[in-house]
Amino acid sequence: MMSKMKYKISSRATILLGRESVSKVDGAIIELIKNTYDADASFCVVYFDVENDKVYILDNGTGMTKDTIENDWMMIGTDNKRKKYLSNKDEIKTGEKGIGRFALDRVGSKCVMYTKHADSDKLVKWATDWESFKQSGKNLDEMEADFEHLDVKISEVTPNEILSDIELVKLKFRNAKNQNQIFLDNYFETGTLLIVEKLRDKWSKRTLDNLLNAMGYLMPPSEQNDYLLFFKKSSDIKMQIVDNELMEDFDYKIRAEFDGNLFQIKLTRNEFDLERIPDEVFDMQRFSKKPYRKIDFENKAIYESIPASQILPSDDMLLQAIKKIGKFRFEYMFMKMTVQDDSNETFYYKKISKNRKNG
Repeated sequence: MMSKMKYKISSRATILLGRESVSKVDGAIIELIKNTYDADASFCVVYFDVENDKVYILDNGTGMTKDTIENDWMMIGTDNKRKKYLSNKDEIKTGEKGIGRFALDRVGSKCVMYTKHADSDKLVKWATDWESFKQSGKNLDEMEADFEHLDVKISEVTPNEILSDIELVKLKFRNAKNQNQIFLDNYFETGTLLIVEKLRDKWSKRTLDNLLNAMGYLMPPSEQNDYLLFFKKSSDIKMQIVDNELMEDFDYKIRAEFDGNLFQIKLTRNEFDLERIPDEVFDMQRFSKKPYRKIDFENKAIYESIPASQILPSDDMLLQAIKKIGKFRFEYMFMKMTVQDDSNETFYYKKISKNRKNG
């Protein structure tokens, strides 16, 4: 008589899988930052308290309920971001599916999470020790995390170093009448605070600077006015706003909007250093017509309106499928990492920023 046998997975195997999913620690930090963006946060603070062997990540996003933690956060490899790929703000979620927990393990061996959701009256505290997953003979379904409800606010469990810096930023924004002031108001109504302890890596000034550069490439420029990212290197250094390095450091940027029939396209060229190009180059016949004239390069942007039927003139089936998609827009940026020298021809490229490789 044929019977069935169930698969099992050891608790240790999840750690091995996690280390493969998030091999670099700076990638793990960035993955956790992406989760704050997916939670519709308008700001995130990353604070390295290296002296006390801790990292804090605070956001004012939607937070999580007990059910969300149990059914999504603690579900290894969950597909909830595939089923619900848009946030409540209709933004496409950026985090990888189900590896946020592994990112925590990659950063440090212990984690405490405080989170507050609008549907929950109390703060949720969740804690786990990733080293316990290494126990021999333990299956994954035998592993547990500590959980409790607390009658306190996130502000009461947030380090004073973060609180005081936020107040300084709020004051600075208020004096400058900055529109980002609203992002920091009422920021403890909902949100999440992650505290990662017993860090697995040595965080020197150099590695922190490299992480800061990488964070500068994290969010698209179009989101710069809707999401603030703060970085605090130590307790005695004030936190700073992470500027988006992509605002100017790109070679080509294309933005397109589709209304169901017509593509409105804007192409921005930023690859060449015009100061290095001799005027006689633009006297050549090939540079006498739009969009290759000097004035076209100085203006940088090229605008085109192209019907979908012109892009796909001979594929009616694909054309109809595109029209059924409806309205959408996208923005794409291209940045090369190196410039290839050519002894036969000279190109007047801008110098490649060192931060591109770090990002």
